[in-house]
Amino acid sequence: MDDSKQPPPDLPLQEAVARDLIPCSLCGARGADVREVRGKPHFLCARCGARSRRVGLLLAALCVVALAAGGWFVLRRAAGVDATREGAGGIEPWLKETLDLMGEKRYPEAMDRISQRLKAEPDHAGIHGLLGQCLWNLSRYEEALASFRKAAGLDPERGEAWGVWIGSSLQKLGWSAEALPQLQAPSALAPLERMRLESLLECLIDLERFDEALKMLDPDARAGAHLRARHRILSYQGKTDEARRLIEGLDSHQRGTLRASELREAGDFEAAFGEVEALRGGHEPPAVQWMLAVRSELSVCAEAGDLERLDRAASRLSKVSDLQFRNTAIFYGALGGLMAGKPDAAKEAAREFTASTDATYGPLRLERLMMRHLLGEVPTADIEAEAGRVSRFLANDLYWYLALATGDKAWARKAADATPGRNFPYHAIRRLLKE
Repeated sequence: MDDSKQPPPDLPLQEAVARDLIPCSLCGARGADVREVRGKPHFLCARCGARSRRVGLLLAALCVVALAAGGWFVLRRAAGVDATREGAGGIEPWLKETLDLMGEKRYPEAMDRISQRLKAEPDHAGIHGLLGQCLWNLSRYEEALASFRKAAGLDPERGEAWGVWIGSSLQKLGWSAEALPQLQAPSALAPLERMRLESLLECLIDLERFDEALKMLDPDARAGAHLRARHRILSYQGKTDEARRLIEGLDSHQRGTLRASELREAGDFEAAFGEVEALRGGHEPPAVQWMLAVRSELSVCAEAGDLERLDRAASRLSKVSDLQFRNTAIFYGALGGLMAGKPDAAKEAAREFTASTDATYGPLRLERLMMRHLLGEVPTADIEAEAGRVSRFLANDLYWYLALATGDKAWARKAADATPGRNFPYHAIRRLLKE
């Protein structure tokens, strides 16, 4: 967002209002003032504030789902006909009940209602958008993308809002080059703007536009996403001393697995193992810190070529109830089988993986693609095509897998060429190439 259009942080509120610097929380127009709607203050322009009853309903819809793509227009048709029909509770009962379910994260139930509604109104952009939001929150990003594109086609008037959802879905799928154009324009809706900025940051990192990404980060962040992003960027830029200093003095909760990845990339595997053991620090499953530590341990094992330890770590993590961590462990078990020259064991793990993962689950999409290839269900050309579509941070994993699965070192050379800095699996690739 252009900082020149934002009021200075220390500017008194009344002066900001007088200078028309405050954006309306509904339409985004400048010139908003503090206005009460149903006894609560909101930043609204004169036009939106004058329709206080209507605005109250719109604000209620907006607030129910934190990341709704403008809940205030979700039941407006592309042709401009207002479909937020008022029932006994003010807002249309169907919408209120659906948004309530989404607000409670009961997305499958909400989807059942939405699917029924779509049978009656198949060309309603807002309802396609609601379906997309449910799918997105269930990490079913490819299906969500289709829903948001449908909504955008039916409702071009609100293309920027749908574009944020489309861009975020594309980025989650690893297609950051395609996502970036969708995420360039700021949104007037605060929840969507936060989502846009988060997705834009990930895109810039994926595309190795590090200087632009750094400008978006809080330089004083000592934990959380901004700290992790800054550490990643410095590591990818080869500024290892700066990356190390960034997390010096932080406790294990703040630094997470950053120090372990730093040591792994440097090739100091024993120190990296010591770091993951310290991170585990007496925790037991299902503690998230324990699962994060073991997943980090798996990556160190793969890079170090310590296959016995990889088997032990994968076995431990495969027993947790969390589907993503559990199936990540099974995937590493398959990789370990390939690295050990045991294709039958690798295929057995691949069968277990595909049987226990949902085909629509986005965070394990590429792992599933590789496991299906290992089982002969996907041609090598599909893996290569995907490697050409995703960022280099993901492409090198795909090429490395092909080198392991086919025994063709030409894929290992492609993996090495695609690897930014010493990003995983840098050392494993070099070992295949005997470099």
